[in-house]
Amino acid sequence: IGDKAGEGVTLNNISQIYSARGDYEGALKYLLESLKISKEIGDKQGEGATLNNIATNYHARGDYESALKYMLESLKIRKEIGDKSGEAYTLFNLAMLYGTTGKKAESAKCLREVIEINKTLKSYEIAQALKSAGIEG
Repeated sequence: IGDKAGEGVTLNNISQIYSARGDYEGALKYLLESLKISKEIGDKQGEGATLNNIATNYHARGDYESALKYMLESLKIRKEIGDKSGEAYTLFNLAMLYGTTGKKAESAKCLREVIEINKTLKSYEIAQALKSAGIEG
């Protein structure tokens, strides 16, 4: 029906099924298709979300350099468009990546930013993510 935005979201959602099954290559295939569509139609919010998911895919596979590249790209877009919720999620994922790679100061800085953002948002989901990481915010 020509709904490119819906197609991009659906591809992104399909990728999450593959990720849940541990098929990160399969997930990446759908994520890259979704990213292509988001860029083609100028959907910056979709692009930011997809870049974040690509980053978590690489993180799960232990490719931390690629994960960092995509997370920083996602974070830049989310800040540019004022997507505070998306920014908080990407910062949280970035903090986890930094923690995995032993960069504790960078991780703590990202988590402080998440806490600050969530003081305004008051997002239950973000609060739960912080709590699951052992952080009260």
